[in-house]
Amino acid sequence: LLTCRIPGGKNPLRIICDTNLKTPLTSQIVQTANEVPTIIATCCCETKKWSDYTKYGCRILQISEKNGHLDLNELMEKLGKEGIDSILLEGGGTLNYAALESNIVQKILAYIAPKLFGGSNAKSPVEGLGITLPSECVQIINQQVHLIESDILIEGDVIPCSQA
Repeated sequence: LLTCRIPGGKNPLRIICDTNLKTPLTSQIVQTANEVPTIIATCCCETKKWSDYTKYGCRILQISEKNGHLDLNELMEKLGKEGIDSILLEGGGTLNYAALESNIVQKILAYIAPKLFGGSNAKSPVEGLGITLPSECVQIINQQVHLIESDILIEGDVIPCSQA
């Protein structure tokens, strides 16, 4: 749901990155858009398709395509013009990679659960092309480590690979 789980807390504005506008209309995100403000950022320019989402309360934000996905720099620019100067990205490996590659990430909070998964097809928190040389990596500085129940939180600031 991408909502606040703290009793009495304030729900954030939800921003869904959906390049081709394929979020199911039956999803909880869409179904609760009248209750929790929701923006769907998409490259899809079919305004007829937009109306399927807007009738549930979603707002559509059209973004240019870059390398087959949303242009995240353009998205950040448009959100900034609306007074949104900070986002919490809760994405999968593809979106996380795109955000790092676009140099829009300033801080990382990585949770590690005391569980091991693996295998050659295991998902990674950062997918994409990968980085082969240590000198090209995204560096995390000012690290802090916290124990939250049985999970570990690693928090730190990001130095994009172009600045390392």
